[in-house]
Amino acid sequence: MSDRQARGVERAIREAEARGDFADLPAALDALDSETAVRAALADLNARIRKALIGPIDGPPLPFGPIDTDQALADWKRRRT
Repeated sequence: MSDRQARGVERAIREAEARGDFADLPAALDALDSETAVRAALADLNARIRKALIGPIDGPPLPFGPIDTDQALADWKRRRT
């Protein structure tokens, strides 16, 4: 990944955090209809977070890390019952 791409990913994550996208993660997961879909969404999100974390930092460090998939899935299951 080029420095320019990494900066774009980092910027997108910071903007998403500022919009509250991560704060609304439970609601986003609740809209999914299967464990497979939840796992896929979390895998995609975690891949983007990891990519931003390992790239060169352009701006302040990210104040979060990957989402715990097992915990998020357990929470999703609990909310569905």
